[in-house]
Amino acid sequence: RRTRSHWLGRGKMIGRLVRIHMQMSGVLELPAFMHDLGIEHTSEERTRITGTIKTQPEDFLVKELDPTGHPAALGENIQAPPNQAPPTLPRKQEGPGKGNGRMDPSSVPALNTLVSQGRLDEIQSLAKRHTSEDLSSEEGISLGVIVSKEERGHIHIALRLAYPQLKSISAKNVSGETELCISADRDYWRLRDLLEHDEVIRLLRFVHTAQMSPSQSYLLPPDPSKDHRTKVHRLLDDIFGSKMVARTLTVEGRPKRRRVEAHPAGGEGEEATRIMMRFRKHTSKGTGKGDNSYLKFVMKKTNLEHQEAIQRLCSSLHIQPSKFSCAGIKDRRAITFQYMTACSVTMETMKSLDGERGLYPELQTGSYQYVPHPLRLGNLSGNEFVVMVRDVALATPVPGGGGVEGVVEAGAVRVRERGFVNYFGPQRFGYQGVLGGVLSPHVGLAMLKGDCMSAVKLLLYPELGEACDKSGDPVHAAKLYFQSTHDVSGTLERMPPSRRREGYILRALRRHGFTETGCQHSLMSIPHSLRLLYVHSLSSLLWNHLVSHRLQEYGERVVEGDLILRPSQEKTLRECVHVLTSLEASSGHYSIGDVVLPMVGTGTVFPGNRTAEKLQQMLSELGLTLDSFRLRHFGMHIAGSYRKMVACPRHMTWEWLDGRSLRLHFTLNPSCYATMLLGELSGGGVATHTVDQSDVDEEAEDNSQSD
Repeated sequence: RRTRSHWLGRGKMIGRLVRIHMQMSGVLELPAFMHDLGIEHTSEERTRITGTIKTQPEDFLVKELDPTGHPAALGENIQAPPNQAPPTLPRKQEGPGKGNGRMDPSSVPALNTLVSQGRLDEIQSLAKRHTSEDLSSEEGISLGVIVSKEERGHIHIALRLAYPQLKSISAKNVSGETELCISADRDYWRLRDLLEHDEVIRLLRFVHTAQMSPSQSYLLPPDPSKDHRTKVHRLLDDIFGSKMVARTLTVEGRPKRRRVEAHPAGGEGEEATRIMMRFRKHTSKGTGKGDNSYLKFVMKKTNLEHQEAIQRLCSSLHIQPSKFSCAGIKDRRAITFQYMTACSVTMETMKSLDGERGLYPELQTGSYQYVPHPLRLGNLSGNEFVVMVRDVALATPVPGGGGVEGVVEAGAVRVRERGFVNYFGPQRFGYQGVLGGVLSPHVGLAMLKGDCMSAVKLLLYPELGEACDKSGDPVHAAKLYFQSTHDVSGTLERMPPSRRREGYILRALRRHGFTETGCQHSLMSIPHSLRLLYVHSLSSLLWNHLVSHRLQEYGERVVEGDLILRPSQEKTLRECVHVLTSLEASSGHYSIGDVVLPMVGTGTVFPGNRTAEKLQQMLSELGLTLDSFRLRHFGMHIAGSYRKMVACPRHMTWEWLDGRSLRLHFTLNPSCYATMLLGELSGGGVATHTVDQSDVDEEAEDNSQSD
């Protein structure tokens, strides 16, 4: 008979509550299997042990292990080799056209020297007709096969100079040759809704032919209407936001900064409010060719969430969060040591902040060294845990009068020898044991469906169950206000500055508007690792349900159609996946510890048994296919990975301290959860002492899925 963990029933309850509330508010439709977290199986029935963890941060110590197995610790610095000087400043792209791949327009021949007169007449006719009516849906004009990349580049620039309302597109034909086509640019008519024809022509000519230097800018005519400027801002950001930034200026006469002007800035002494556009500054993130352009260090944090720690470092160093990378995100209510890398930061700069960082006793850094590559998610060999379980007791008396020490001893030996079902823990999904909060898989589902507005609504949704006991909480009040009014500026004023994720989203909505496009921009404003977390959490939920189904169908025996991994340096991950035949499954060469199940992605290999039917069924109920995991609108590609059904701890030891407190010391592989080990050992009786909703985003994101 299976037993269910302490948090399983509560997980079902919160799943139902979230589903009901989401459907009533029209935010998201959830299938039945997303009612719970999929955690259903333990290896056998046992006496339940109760206890608490994380009573204080010191009760949960985590040390990350690098790929060589070395634990993260604050220690001595490693200087850069003499022949490889450390970086001092970001590498900026200097000078016109340097490093941006764009030709100098002055060196490009005129369009009439690049195409025949007949083609030129067709292009002129297309441009004239597109100026009168929107021809964006027309197929365009083919210039035939043009082999030379340089010649295609010349035509592109010459076309934009002569007819900015048109664009050229290179595409492979059926023979695999590169063909150049001329078509109408739909952005012309999008801009015409807000700007005059001549202004649109000048703007498009500047954007597509200038040298993309941050020193170059473009001024739009004076615009006294704030509402109109807001619309223009949002449209410009939607069309050109990846390479240009627009801001409102009040100028007197000509701006002092150097720019390429398409028209005079105004008469002497003229004061007007107008929009200025300039190209974004792009700095190098390191060449990755062994130039030691990254600073690697160890970060120790105590009772501090990951994003807050990064933000504090960014504030002190005056750099963006994107400059930092890590192998995994660690728990908040704990003392954690982990490796980090930073781009364009020197060892001396980090060390000089020691005095300032004295204001933050819960955050320390050290063990600096220069490395040629940044860390990536999953770039670790595991995590070392030291966990204190307090108030350990038996939930029910043991037949024969045995004590709690004997029950714990038997359970610990069993876990050490047989392992535990490798479930993703509740914290993976943003479930913290309280009736409140939208779960991360719900946000991930909305993102996978391309429903950016629903994803944003979920992230700003009031936490369920808080109305009675957290009515005075400013975060809850701000989310309630947004739900009832959709007033972005008012919600931002009410939201505490400490809620950085909500702040990122609200500021982006204020800039881009509460539209589908604005919501996409707002999701892009939060850290990339956090966006990945939401999508991965849905894959993790599917995996939990899949492993429960696999154990219900076949138990712990190896069967035909199971998947195993045969790692090889010469093969891709997909090629390393092997589907067992009936003969192989019955040979005795494989155990349940060898069997893997897929974390869904675009390249997933399905098992060859009824487990595959379950996975297909869940994807169908969600309205997803494997191609859904290629999130083009977010620039993300989830290729998928594979996870062992059973996890086994390494170097597991335990000791009693005062008869009621148990200290466990063990090491787990990446993305394995200490809470699942404790759940197997105790029969689900061990619970977290304190819960904080800010921990929603603080699960161990050690997954190595491709993005």
